[in-house]
Amino acid sequence: MPSNPVESLAQSVDLFCQTTDRRIEALHQAIEQSNQNMQHSVESLQQSIEQSNQNMQRGMENLQHSVEQSNQNLQRGMENLQYSMENLQRSVEQSNQNMQRSVERIEHAVDRNAFQIGTLSEHIARIDIKLERLIDTTERNASAIALMAQKQDESVNRLVGLVERLMERN
Repeated sequence: MPSNPVESLAQSVDLFCQTTDRRIEALHQAIEQSNQNMQHSVESLQQSIEQSNQNMQRGMENLQHSVEQSNQNLQRGMENLQYSMENLQRSVEQSNQNMQRSVERIEHAVDRNAFQIGTLSEHIARIDIKLERLIDTTERNASAIALMAQKQDESVNRLVGLVERLMERN
């Protein structure tokens, strides 16, 4: 230990200075380490931000491409729907025309059949009248033939009787 208070004070100050220097040096090192860590953190953050921006840009480009693709698909779908609607409309119109023609043909056939049925009915009525006349004539002829047969029988019987009488006389 120093004998002199000034020397003792000087040693204490010297020790204090050495300790303070070591603390300042440690503080400088800690600040330097902190600055390096902060610099590294800032660089990492910048890289992360840059990567995030690139990812976002790619995402935006992908989204834009998807939207464009969807719009094209939607446009094609709308065009196909329009084309299908036009085809359907043409088909419906054609079906309506075909049905109208069919109705007209059926109406014409019904009219023609009605006329033919009327004509056939007239022919049948005439045939019926002719059959009635024919039946009447046949009945009259049958009656006349029966009468003639009866008269012929009578005539034959008379002739037979006459022939028998002649034979008896001879």
